[in-house]
Amino acid sequence: MRPLERYLTFAFIAGILLPACVRADDFNNLPFKTTEKALRLYATRYYVHYVESSTAADAAPLLRRDGSLIGISIPKSQFCFGALQGTIAVHDRTKSAIYNADGLAPRRSATCFFAALCPSVNDALSLQAWAGVSGNGIFGLGVKGFRLVPFRTVAVDPTKIPIGTVLYIPRLAGFAFDDKGTRRKHDGYVIAGDVGGGIKGNHIDLFTGSYTGAPPAFVTSSPTGVFDAYVVTDATIVEKLTSDAKYRP
Repeated sequence: MRPLERYLTFAFIAGILLPACVRADDFNNLPFKTTEKALRLYATRYYVHYVESSTAADAAPLLRRDGSLIGISIPKSQFCFGALQGTIAVHDRTKSAIYNADGLAPRRSATCFFAALCPSVNDALSLQAWAGVSGNGIFGLGVKGFRLVPFRTVAVDPTKIPIGTVLYIPRLAGFAFDDKGTRRKHDGYVIAGDVGGGIKGNHIDLFTGSYTGAPPAFVTSSPTGVFDAYVVTDATIVEKLTSDAKYRP
C-alpha cells in the first residue's frame, strides 16, 4: 500500500513469511524547500498485527461485511488489538494471509474495550469486518485506492488533510532504522492514504508496517506533542509518492 527489487527481501516475523518491515523505497527524495505556513500536528503510530489462528471454542471468528465467515478465527485477546491497527497477518498452520479492516459486520466477533477510546469506537472495533488483500497490497490497504506503505502512509482526518496530500515532516527527516539488515534514513516525506475512527483534527497516525521498534521522536501519542509539517506541492515528489502508494490488484 514497488519495483520488483524492492520486494525481494523477505523476513519471517511471528512465523509469517512477509516482505521486510519497511521496504517502502530508498527514502532519498530531494530536500524540501517551502515558504508555506506549517501545520501543527501530533502523531501516533500503527502497524500490522501478527497473530496465529485459533480453533478454540471461544475464538473470535473473522467475518466479512455481510456477516459470513471467512473461515479463520483468532484469539479474542488478539482480535481487538488487530481491529485497532486495521491490518492483521494471520498464520494458519502452513500458510499466512493479510486481512484488512473492511467496514462493520452485523454481529460482534469480540467485545472490545480500550479505556482511551469512546464507547462508539470500542463498539465499532467489536464489529470489525475483514477482507483478504491481494496484488501489491502486501501490508494492507488504505482508502481511495491507496495501499499501506510502511513509513510513507499516514492516516489523517480528511476534513483537515485531504487524502492524497503529501506532507514533509522535518523531524522525520534523518530518522534512521534497520530494514532487516539494510540501514535506512528517512527523507521526511509521507502521504495521506488512510483514515481511522480515532484520527480527528490535527492527529495523524504513522504506519510502520511490521516495524515495532522505537518510533521517530515526534511520535509521542500525546495531543501536547505537536510538531511542524508542511504540504508538499513539488510535482515530481507528489507524483512519485502517489504512484508508489497506489494499490494495484
